[in-house]
Amino acid sequence: MDVVVFRLSDFSGYSNNNNGEIRKENDKTVVEDKYFYNLEDAEERKLFELLVESVKQFNKNRALALEIPIDENEEPADTNSNEMYQLQEEIHEFPTPSQEMSDPEVLVSKIIDLNLKTGQVYTKNYTCLITCIVEPSPQSAEYIRGRKFDVTLEIRSRFDRAGRNYFLEYILSNSLTPKFFEYFSTPWGTSEIWEWLIVYLFKYYLEKAYRKGVFKKYVEYRYNDPMYKGSADIVEHIKRNIPFTGSIAYKKIELSHDNEITRLILATYDFLKMRYPNAARTILNPKIKAFRAISAIKELVSLNSTRPETIRRVIANASEKISHPYYKEYEDVRRVCLNILRTRGIRIQSEHRADFFALLINISKLWEIFLGSVFVRNFHGEIICESQKEINVFFRDRSLRFLPDFYLEYRGRRVVVDAKYKNNWSKFLDTMDFNLIKNDYLQLVNYIYVTKASAGLIIFPGFTTAVGNYCLNEDVASFKFDNLEPFLYVFKVSIPINEEKRDEWARIFEKNLNNMLISVKNLLTS
Repeated sequence: MDVVVFRLSDFSGYSNNNNGEIRKENDKTVVEDKYFYNLEDAEERKLFELLVESVKQFNKNRALALEIPIDENEEPADTNSNEMYQLQEEIHEFPTPSQEMSDPEVLVSKIIDLNLKTGQVYTKNYTCLITCIVEPSPQSAEYIRGRKFDVTLEIRSRFDRAGRNYFLEYILSNSLTPKFFEYFSTPWGTSEIWEWLIVYLFKYYLEKAYRKGVFKKYVEYRYNDPMYKGSADIVEHIKRNIPFTGSIAYKKIELSHDNEITRLILATYDFLKMRYPNAARTILNPKIKAFRAISAIKELVSLNSTRPETIRRVIANASEKISHPYYKEYEDVRRVCLNILRTRGIRIQSEHRADFFALLINISKLWEIFLGSVFVRNFHGEIICESQKEINVFFRDRSLRFLPDFYLEYRGRRVVVDAKYKNNWSKFLDTMDFNLIKNDYLQLVNYIYVTKASAGLIIFPGFTTAVGNYCLNEDVASFKFDNLEPFLYVFKVSIPINEEKRDEWARIFEKNLNNMLISVKNLLTS
């Protein structure tokens, strides 16, 4: 089976000057940062067809994809009563297919878009790891038809490099949960960070569900003894007790902790320990609530879960959705456990591959949550920080709902903060092309107006480069629009890109982050 690995970066596309490379690594083909495929070239067309088939598999199996939870307090908008006021955020940092191409044929997905006519590739606001076995359809090109391909699609942060995930590790470790940084105490390879995140996902949902205690449900038990209770099982009684032996076969429904869901949790835990021993030992350690949940279940349930036939039976028995409202959190646990067991917890280098596995991170949302945690930790209550505070504006027979990312307040002076991860703002500071940020600008102006703020701030990550006349220093760039009075400020948090050692990278990044915080504090308190 041919092995092909695609490695891309988020918010990137065919407009990049560097069109990547195709190379051989041992027994696999690696396609690195390639956003345009020459469909006239046989080799490039073959690779593009494989990428297309992989994205089609993702769309088909999207329900099986696991997504790292970023903000558990986020609730969906009530579309029946209120209208969410939110200007459409541009997905791409360059012209969209409909803007630039006549009669485009675009394969659209949550993570990536592909133009089938031109071979152009657009990544979005997700980092991900997707692995799948591609068996091209009879309609596929002749040179891939009838063959199997082992395909991996990795989309990393544009601030990370192959084999170095310093940016993603850092903002994950400071966003998901307190002390999560301990899990990232040593540099990992590309595959390892995804393995640890699979274990973290299991831990997160199990702890959330265990707040309700160990899951229990009514289970039907069958007995054959003289202590008759429940309802008679006539068929079984005739089979086993004729001639009469003194026992009666009967069925009884009891509320029990020993059920298909608790068995599924144990099977998943044992599997993770076997497949990812280092991650399981560190993340599922005896000091955390998830370990206590596992221990409580083990006292109530006995299961030999390492045998393949046992796992298959557990998966089959747990296929029914949990409908009881009290245990609704256990539905997330059930879904995650099933996905982990069905896909066998894919490892990039593993010889035992399932047909499909996907793990996603919304990195735009992660950047927003990261900034919120940074504000709270560093302002120590001196400056009030509120995030995602809903503001309703009533207009005739309806209401408009506004959700600014943050607002900061100091002695009555308030500013609205909008966290942006896409790199339109970096390009704007370089080119002064207002069309790049027009929607963001109008959105923030509305936030300033409805919150009665004195100013608005845009904070975004960017590479450590000079930005013309708008650099305050080498670490943080800011820009101020001059209208009747200054009211909109732009801060760039510079991301180091050339540091090989993780500790040095973190030191420089924290210095740049601190410079941004000082500038924001001075703006509020001056």
